[in-house]
This record gives sequence, C-alpha cells and structure tokens, in this order.
Amino acid sequence: MIQLANKTTVALLVALIKKNYNISWWSAGDREDHIVMGMHLPTGEVAYYVPIEYFDYTKGMIELPKADVLTTSFENDAADRLLEWSKTL
Repeated sequence: MIQLANKTTVALLVALIKKNYNISWWSAGDREDHIVMGMHLPTGEVAYYVPIEYFDYTKGMIELPKADVLTTSFENDAADRLLEWSKTL
C-alpha cells in the first residue's frame, strides 16, 4: 500500500474522498502513526497510508475494521484505477 506524506498529495486525496463519501472508507490500519484512507472504485480498490494528523477528515466515511491491503493497491495500480475511473466522471 502507498504511504502519502506530501501535504498537497494528501490534500488532493482528502478532497477527492470528501466529494465521494459514498464509496470512501478509512481504517486504523497497522501503523501507529498512520490511518488508511481508501475508495471502492468500479475499477478496483485504492488505499493509502495517511499521517494520523488527517484523522479529522474521516468524519462521515465508512469505517472498516481492517483494511485488506492485499486487494488494495500498489502505486501503478492505484494510478491506473484512478485514471480509468476518471474517464467515467
């Protein structure tokens, strides 16, 4: 799973998730200083480790007890899934 640390990249993810709460989720994950934010896209799952300081942005999102990191995404997979999904918007 991809770890996001760049503030602009995290902000873009948060904005995308806030516009799509109905398909977005979060999980505590397995890292003490990060949470996991993800989306159930029609093109496949995407998920990212995000620093815990962004926890307040999870309000209104579905909480998953545990993120399934095996079915989420590697960097290229996530980019391909997001780009393919963007063609439908």
